Amino acid sequence: MLYNMLIMYRNNEVHYLDRPVAVVSNPHSTGAGGGKKAEEIAEFLGGSLGWHRVDLIETENPADKPLGREHNTALILQKILRSPSAVLFVVGGDGTYNDAANAILQLDGHPQVAAQARPLLTGTPVGNGNDFAETVLFSPKLSSRDSTKRYLMGAYQPYNVDSFSAKVITKDEQFSRFGTNYISVGTSAVAAAALTHESHRQKRRAWPSPLRRVQDGLTIINSMKDVPPIKITVQSDGKKEVHTFDELLITSIPSVGGVFNVCDEFADSGKATLITLSAVESKSFLPADRLGSALQLGSRAVRAITKLLGVSGEPVTNISLTIHDPTILQIDGEPTSLSAGAQVDYQHRPNSLAVLAHR
Repeated sequence: MLYNMLIMYRNNEVHYLDRPVAVVSNPHSTGAGGGKKAEEIAEFLGGSLGWHRVDLIETENPADKPLGREHNTALILQKILRSPSAVLFVVGGDGTYNDAANAILQLDGHPQVAAQARPLLTGTPVGNGNDFAETVLFSPKLSSRDSTKRYLMGAYQPYNVDSFSAKVITKDEQFSRFGTNYISVGTSAVAAAALTHESHRQKRRAWPSPLRRVQDGLTIINSMKDVPPIKITVQSDGKKEVHTFDELLITSIPSVGGVFNVCDEFADSGKATLITLSAVESKSFLPADRLGSALQLGSRAVRAITKLLGVSGEPVTNISLTIHDPTILQIDGEPTSLSAGAQVDYQHRPNSLAVLAHR
């Protein structure tokens, strides 16, 4: 039956079924068994499409390398240059999707790769954070098994979605990174850094889901103890203003964290949305313990939901941020530390990433 479906869709010129497939995963991730699932999916695809047309790309633990994310992108880029027309089928979360997207976007202008032969990005969500897969690739949400089956049935369609570039300049280093979801500084970035640290420390791959959620909640509460407001100079459209925020988020996807919608625009709208949550002084009166942290987090959550739920922020295409205090920057859910005085230049890239989506 599966063979007949494949023949039917081939006759209808579903071109991606004729492309080789590279399954991309990070077996060191603390997500839901991405490495094992990647092997299973690669085996499933190989049995259906032919083993000669399926490859497995395994990235490494970013924490083990000085420039971990760049190292993983280089691994993927090296592989896809041998087969630039491949479909990158990611089995992982937002971090692995970001690695794969960076490899594809770095092919812009590459003399070895024609624009029409660039890889297509798709996959299945099995990470700690799955914003890209669950809001861009699939509607409704699909399991890894269902998404793979529908891929083989030819049910996906190609789309061009937006991406962005973030150039970060600190007193010690300078780097650039592409993204597909969002960048943020403030509460969410600090929480992401705490969760990443705790996940790698405890290697909680096999923890039951309810117990993990409780532990994650306690980790986030503890991380709120020492989160001061962030002073940021925002420069956009010729205007330059200094603000103090609890949170600043620039997003090109409509939903972050699967909790609430942050904007009404889809990921191919040609613009991003700037969301800010201004700092309030009242939290300085809260006790500096776990209870105070929980109350502080609750206060921010209520304000965030009240402010963001169903409310669009300010549309932006290019924006420059100067961060006055040491803090955490988050790009597609992956945190990195910033020193005082760091500059972040955000540039939106409309319709720059080709994906295969089921929506």
